[in-house]
Amino acid sequence: MAYVNGRAYDASQVQVKFAGMNKPFAGFKSISYDDPQEMEMNFGIGNEAVSYGFGNITPEVTLTITADEVRELIDSSPNGRLQDRPLEDLIVTFQHPNSNRIVTDIIKFCKIRNTPMEINQNDKEFEVELDIMSPQIVRGQR
Repeated sequence: MAYVNGRAYDASQVQVKFAGMNKPFAGFKSISYDDPQEMEMNFGIGNEAVSYGFGNITPEVTLTITADEVRELIDSSPNGRLQDRPLEDLIVTFQHPNSNRIVTDIIKFCKIRNTPMEINQNDKEFEVELDIMSPQIVRGQR
């Protein structure tokens, strides 16, 4: 017998926006973010590790939005280049539909690295994948 304990998080409960925006991206398609850290085992005498060593944390962020949303970002950029936008936080909010619990992840001090545009024959909608640099991801702000 299956045990169902309610509704899970899904994409309809996610909102994404830059901190300076009045509203979330309506044309939000996807976001991917992670903060991997360099790690390695340290060895002493013998062939078994004796400790762990930790290196840099290098966040990786990709945001996919519609070309309309990119155009709005370009229009609000100082010279039409997304790379020249000021540093700003990217806010990702999850709201669970059953409990109304809101959890927010903040991707700090974002810098957009590219302004790509790809258009293919028979496209119904243009999606743009932005590569974003960030020094820190703060998870689970309430």
